[in-house]
Amino acid sequence: MNYLAIHGIALLLYIGASVLYGANVALRSQAHVNRARIALLSGALVHTLAIGAFCVQTHQTPFASAFGTLSVASWVVVLAYLPVEILAKAPALGALAAPLASLVLFVGIIRSSAGVVTSSEIRSTIISSHVLIVLISFALFVIAACCAVFYLWQYTTLKHPDRRAMFRKLPPLETVDSLAYHLVAFALPLLTLGLALGIIRAAGTGRAYWLADPHTLLSLLAWAVYAGYLTARVVAGWRGTRVNYLLIAGLVVTVAIFFVPSGTHRFS
Repeated sequence: MNYLAIHGIALLLYIGASVLYGANVALRSQAHVNRARIALLSGALVHTLAIGAFCVQTHQTPFASAFGTLSVASWVVVLAYLPVEILAKAPALGALAAPLASLVLFVGIIRSSAGVVTSSEIRSTIISSHVLIVLISFALFVIAACCAVFYLWQYTTLKHPDRRAMFRKLPPLETVDSLAYHLVAFALPLLTLGLALGIIRAAGTGRAYWLADPHTLLSLLAWAVYAGYLTARVVAGWRGTRVNYLLIAGLVVTVAIFFVPSGTHRFS
C-alpha cells in the first residue's frame, strides 16, 4: 500500500481520538477516554508503518521532505502525549493534543506533492539526530502549551461561578501548571542538544550564512522563550497566567519554524 494512503488511515484514527477526547471533556466519561486511547494508540501504530513505508518507497529518511518531517512531528507528539496522559491522569489534555497532532499530519499530507531531497547529506547521522531530537523537544513543548491553555481556561472559569460545572471536568490548576513546568524542564535540554548538533554540522561546512537563516533565528528565539519561562519560574518565582502565556508564545514561534522559507533547511 502507498505510504500516503497509510498516513491517511493514521489521520482518520487521530481525528477519531480527537472527537472522543473532546466528548470526554464535555461528558467526563471513562468509556470515551478508553476508546480515545485505543484510537490514538492504533493511529500511532499505523503511523509507524506509514513512516516506514515512506522510507522504503523513497529510499530516504523522513527528513528528506517537508511531508516526512511534519509526519514525524505529528507522530512524536502522539508518542510523547500518551505516557504523559497516563502518568499525569489528565485525559482532558487529549482534547487539544490529539487535534494538534491531526492538524500537523494533515498539513504534511497536503504538502506531500513536494519533492524529496536525494542528497547524501540528508542521510547523515548528525542531521537525522539533530532533527529528531529537536522534534521530540517540540512535541513536549506542544503538550506544555496544551497545559497552559487549560490553565488559562480554568483561571478564567473560576471568575464566573455559572461556568464552574465545566471546571470540574478539567484537570486541577496545580496539576497542569506543574506538568507544564516539568515538560519544559525536560524539553529545553533536548532542544539545546538538538541545536548544538545542528550548529556543529553547519559550522563544519565552513559557510556562515546559516547564522542568518530564518529557521536558525526562530529556533534560537524559541530556545530563549523557554529558557525565559524556566528562569521566571525558578529564579523570579513567577506563577499563574504570566508564565503560561509564555508557553503559548513559545508554541507560536515553534510552529512558525515549519513554515518560514529556509536556505539551509530545505530537507525539513
